[in-house]
Amino acid sequence: MINKIFLDMDGVIVNFRGQCEKYECINGNKVNWEVVHQGGPEFWEEMEWLPEGKELYEWILKLCEQENIDLFILTSVNFTDGKIGKLNWLKNNTKIDKHHIIITNLGKEKEYYADENSVLIDDFRKNCEAFANGGGQFVKYETPRQTKDDLITLLGKN
Repeated sequence: MINKIFLDMDGVIVNFRGQCEKYECINGNKVNWEVVHQGGPEFWEEMEWLPEGKELYEWILKLCEQENIDLFILTSVNFTDGKIGKLNWLKNNTKIDKHHIIITNLGKEKEYYADENSVLIDDFRKNCEAFANGGGQFVKYETPRQTKDDLITLLGKN
């Protein structure tokens, strides 16, 4: 029985790519991390919700409350300014308790939080596969509708 949902931030609920475009630090899929780092915590604090990202978050939050499932944010960034910025963004934009926010240095470290009763929602296939290798289940984010449908199926609610 699923008792924990781990929700990624970048590319699932927040517009990391849009923020990179605003800072002119992305070319194709290649991010200039030096420019991101120069942006300090503000780079992360000022990110916008993805279209439908807030609605997806609120839907998952409500589902977790109804089904008595613990909701965690499980995101990755490998420098202090990014961690501070993400924490501030979450504090200002969500109802997630600080004890339910996990920021790893690397995406593959998400597998350490996996168990048979947990689900990761993430847009990056390698993170999903690592989580599965750790014993968890996952929903590979493509769209909000697909994510909701896949999560409902995983929970056996369809």
